[in-house]
Amino acid sequence: MGAEALSGSGGSRPRGKPPRAAGFTKSGKPRPGTGGEGRRKLEGKGPTPPAAKRPGHPAQRRAAGSGASRSGSGADSRPSGSGAPPRPARTQRGAGDAAEFVAGRNAVVESLRASVPAAVLYVGARVQHDERVSEAIKLAADRGVVVLEAGAAELDRLTGGALHQGLALKVRAYNYAHPDDLLARAVDAAQPPLIVALDGVTDPRNLGAIARSAAAFGAHGVVVAPGFGARGVKGKLRAIQYVREHRIPFLGICYGMQLACVEFARNVCELPDAMTSEVDETSVDPVIDFMPDQRNLEMYGGTMRLGTYACTLEEGSQAARAYGTLEISERHRHRYEFNNRYRPIFEEHGMRFTGHHAIGKTRLVEVVELPADMHPWFVATQAHPEFKSRPNRPAPLYREFIGAALAHEERLEGRAGIAEASWTQA
Repeated sequence: MGAEALSGSGGSRPRGKPPRAAGFTKSGKPRPGTGGEGRRKLEGKGPTPPAAKRPGHPAQRRAAGSGASRSGSGADSRPSGSGAPPRPARTQRGAGDAAEFVAGRNAVVESLRASVPAAVLYVGARVQHDERVSEAIKLAADRGVVVLEAGAAELDRLTGGALHQGLALKVRAYNYAHPDDLLARAVDAAQPPLIVALDGVTDPRNLGAIARSAAAFGAHGVVVAPGFGARGVKGKLRAIQYVREHRIPFLGICYGMQLACVEFARNVCELPDAMTSEVDETSVDPVIDFMPDQRNLEMYGGTMRLGTYACTLEEGSQAARAYGTLEISERHRHRYEFNNRYRPIFEEHGMRFTGHHAIGKTRLVEVVELPADMHPWFVATQAHPEFKSRPNRPAPLYREFIGAALAHEERLEGRAGIAEASWTQA
């Protein structure tokens, strides 16, 4: 009696019924997730196969590749017994019907302008249209390129997550040449090769700028335009050094003049840490600075020198010959000035300061030049001559710069004429 009472005291199952086997439900069916038991139990996969027989393993791909090369077939053999069909051979990038995508509004527009062979233009659904989107659609329609609308997720997938800005262009894959072949072609053409190394370029909007910058090395003149801040300073300094050393006509405007002074200080005056305080306030050689005796002058609107200011040019200078007078006025828009403490070392190494704006005892540098024995035409101004330039009255410095560039072209082509003669005399 005691045993029977103990066995039935729980009330969890009827007396006399055998307990449920582990892994089964009340109805006797195999419990999900246990692998089942008896006839319905799942079979194991067995021991782990060797790496060379595991699908997708690097060792398997290497073994398959060596086997395909021995047999002479291009098929990617799969492990025997896998039951999977043979994988077709992978084509090289740029071969066959493979395609690539150009992503980003500027990159797409420039590709269409250059008539890059394209198949489809993808435009993002509900994308905000601007001039670049409208131009891309028009160019695609004119060239018979299919225009399709795609969602943001689809564009992300097509471009591999690149910054597409709602535009992507499907183009034929480019067949990339080996650098050795390109160098051989340059040698055969008896021309010095230009090698552009791109490191970490992730924004497609930079591609057009890179192409234009590379083309500038074959130009007949270079202008370093106005700007602010640290963006692009290193590249501008290298460009100025290149044109100075290779005697290519140069015109620096505002920030272009300041960076021309920084480059000269670093590479000619042997001040390797020279910089403008606008970029590095802790520079040990701030050749461009916000001068202490200028901080409280009324001429500054806030901290900027704005508007028209008079300038006195040095007789016999390139600038004086361009303007035809020694007293000029140009408009300005800048904060920082050339640091006159460095004037002696600059003049010692050949730079000429040929334009000044006088305020009391302070002579602010307005124009810098290199003499003819150092460079044929190297002029930079703190002003903005383009503000007063007109179609029928071009700014004198821009006019003379274009003349110097044309003379440089004629000299390179061996067609020295009147323009070159007047240029070399200058």
